[in-house]
Amino acid sequence: MALNFGTCSVQTKTCITLTITNKSCLVQKYGFVALPQFVEVQPGDGFGDILPEQSVDVDIVFAPNEPKEYDFEITCQTIAGRVFAIECQGHAILPPLSISADDVRLAATVLGDSRSISLSISNPLINPGSAVALAGQAPPRGSRKFQILIPKELPMTVHPVVGTVAPGKSCTVTFTFSPEIEASGIVAEAVLMTSITKSKLGVSEEERSSSSIARKQRSATGSTTSLNRRVGLPTASTTEQGAGVRITESSPEYGSAKLNILKEYSTKVYQATVPIYVSEPLQNGQPVKQSPIDTLYTTITATAIRPGIVVSSNNSSTILDWEHLGTGLTKTRAITLTNISDHLITLKASPLRSHGPFSIVNALRPIQPGASHTMNICFNPVRPQKYLENIELFYDTHRLKLKLRAEGVEPTLELSIKGNEIEFEDTMAGDAVTTTFTMSNSSSVMVPFHIKMDSEVNGFNHSSFWSNSHLPAFRVNVSDGSLKTGESRSVSVSFEPHHSSLLYSDTLVIQLEGQASPKRLCLQGRAWPGTIGVLAGHVWPQEEHTPSICVQDSEKGIESHRGPRGVALTFTHGRVETAKPQQIEFVGIKSTLSKKSGGEYIFGPVSPDSLSKSVHIDTAKGSVDGGGRKTVSIRFHIPNDLLLEKSVQATVPLTLKSETSQQLTLTLLSVRSEHS
Repeated sequence: MALNFGTCSVQTKTCITLTITNKSCLVQKYGFVALPQFVEVQPGDGFGDILPEQSVDVDIVFAPNEPKEYDFEITCQTIAGRVFAIECQGHAILPPLSISADDVRLAATVLGDSRSISLSISNPLINPGSAVALAGQAPPRGSRKFQILIPKELPMTVHPVVGTVAPGKSCTVTFTFSPEIEASGIVAEAVLMTSITKSKLGVSEEERSSSSIARKQRSATGSTTSLNRRVGLPTASTTEQGAGVRITESSPEYGSAKLNILKEYSTKVYQATVPIYVSEPLQNGQPVKQSPIDTLYTTITATAIRPGIVVSSNNSSTILDWEHLGTGLTKTRAITLTNISDHLITLKASPLRSHGPFSIVNALRPIQPGASHTMNICFNPVRPQKYLENIELFYDTHRLKLKLRAEGVEPTLELSIKGNEIEFEDTMAGDAVTTTFTMSNSSSVMVPFHIKMDSEVNGFNHSSFWSNSHLPAFRVNVSDGSLKTGESRSVSVSFEPHHSSLLYSDTLVIQLEGQASPKRLCLQGRAWPGTIGVLAGHVWPQEEHTPSICVQDSEKGIESHRGPRGVALTFTHGRVETAKPQQIEFVGIKSTLSKKSGGEYIFGPVSPDSLSKSVHIDTAKGSVDGGGRKTVSIRFHIPNDLLLEKSVQATVPLTLKSETSQQLTLTLLSVRSEHS
């Protein structure tokens, strides 16, 4: 008998299977003895027993260690003294690619952690004049492609999976072992735990029912009744019932099952032979072909062990997700770490990015066996983007990886009003008007907000903001709150003037929590002493620094200001041209303080009399309804003899009538243009 292993490369193994048959009536023992170093026989290292009329298969493994022609003999002996000599032949050549290690053993790795090892795949450059090349044991020169296939049963990844190595070059590949508990195993454990819980609950209810019946029977007959059923492990039917429970990664049962598996996990050894397929020399324009005899193999052995520290909160997940959070806001999440080992564990955390959004709030402390420690991690986004960062907790020679992920979102608050101003309708001093606008949250996060008046924030004390009774003229009905995504809220702003003024103003500040720049709305309002007012180029008290006269109305119990006020219009005239007309506007006011709305206006005679014909008023007498406006055009024709004057001034008395009368002075001032 002869075995021909054919052509094979060094560092690889070629196997031929032999069948040995026992044709005798007795048990035969056999053994392959005096084997060369490059030959291996399995199983049993070439030794075994064969029953009568039984056949067994043995594998003859040829693993050449140098490139040459092999011609050798292996011997198989039986206990009966028979000897079988088997001639073997093989042609070993250098492999086109070589790997730095064909037997890799990784240190023990805890579940949830990972360990990596890097190997080098090289394409040796062989001198054509060398003895190996001249003997024909050198592979053809050229660039080679390789592909690494990891067996499915091995929880390992490799990078790169595919690569090209040129002659005289090498490529580094990294194998990463990452043992994890399979999701299917966790689900199965969760179903089992749920079934046991339901079974115990069901048995307890039946026991209580049986005990009640027994008590009734004892009271009737005086006899005792034993329970026929005892609490035990779930039967096939209860397990099947538990399998109907829907278990997902977010369900509490899933987290409890995962924690239970981690606590009871025993050491598991993984061992697999990883093939590295090698191509024939690459040629331009030719498809890549695999060279079967050049396939490399490396044996990887890795061990998975139980971790010393586990996450007992967060559904036993090592991923902390803050989801969405508004920029500028801060949110802290707690994660509980439990020591399931039998010794004290001291944790040390890897540093986080110094200017990153994540930070550890509290210090890490040593954890006694069976004890727990709560770790607080804070998230504070400064920009609207997605964030992902890892924390590694080192202990002993192992580590626990925590993945932190979140997304910062820019809070968006939309207002129903256009622009950034709110102008209230004219009102009467002592009355109040209200306007309403809507705030809507159009962002994907909850938006906390604070609303205040600028006068309150900065402590301004001016008549534009405050009334005579030191109460704010503008008020808002909402001060603090928050809006969920898509939620809206109405905000009412009231204008409550206590004295007449045309200069009421304030700023409504809407500050979003965590945002540096608030939204500002300018508030403006006018308050009149009666139900009719006048707007012109300039309205002022007749005497500077003279306060308005405050009169107490005993019937209505309110304050009204009837001080003498003046109205001024400015015109411009030239040497030959007269001034352009100006307009004055009367405002009718509706008020709950007055039965009458609106009022009348009356212009008196022009002073001096010499200019009476120079002033023309469209409507010297008229009325305006409440809530309405009326515009009156006024022309000031400068007499020819006064065209060269720098300024010409005339006054017209103006009476405003409502429930009370106001006497004002209309001053017309025409100034000569410098360009005339």
